Amino acid sequence: MIERPTIVVVSLGTPRPMDIRERADHRRRWRLTLEPGSLLVMRGYAQRHYEHRIAKLSVPTKPRISIAFRQYAAEGDAPQPCAQCVGARPADGRR
Repeated sequence: MIERPTIVVVSLGTPRPMDIRERADHRRRWRLTLEPGSLLVMRGYAQRHYEHRIAKLSVPTKPRISIAFRQYAAEGDAPQPCAQCVGARPADGRR
């Protein structure tokens, strides 16, 4: 993907909770519900600074489909990390 991509997710089917938390401070977290026809946009450094997931539920639910659109670099173009992000590491210290 490119350095600061825009990712667009369309959610169809049964509503599901989505959890978002900061990589640097897992106490900072949010939960939102993706309703049918929801459009979620993540851009810039969202992928680098936040983790997201569709939480597992303890009860069976009706089907849900998620369609994601991502930006990629053109073939042969290597993405260049920004000066701010060079050396950035996840909270667990791994690269």
